[in-house]
Amino acid sequence: MGTTNAADELIGIARVKKATGYHEVSIWRKVRAGDFPKPIYFGTRRRWRLADVLAWVEAQASRPREVKLQGCVAQLVAPASP
Repeated sequence: MGTTNAADELIGIARVKKATGYHEVSIWRKVRAGDFPKPIYFGTRRRWRLADVLAWVEAQASRPREVKLQGCVAQLVAPASP
């Protein structure tokens, strides 16, 4: 058997939620918007590459604070869906 690299590990939604601090619905919204890595599907099961999620988290941490706040404000003032 070969050794498995931790970066190649596949994780489920529970670990994605823990790593990002987002609820599942928010994660799926970001996936649909193209703002979060897409999962890999195995039949009905879906998994994310740990390396992709960690890279996304790191990219978010390195974004300027103003950009993060503008995104939050935009979500708050966006008109509600009917």
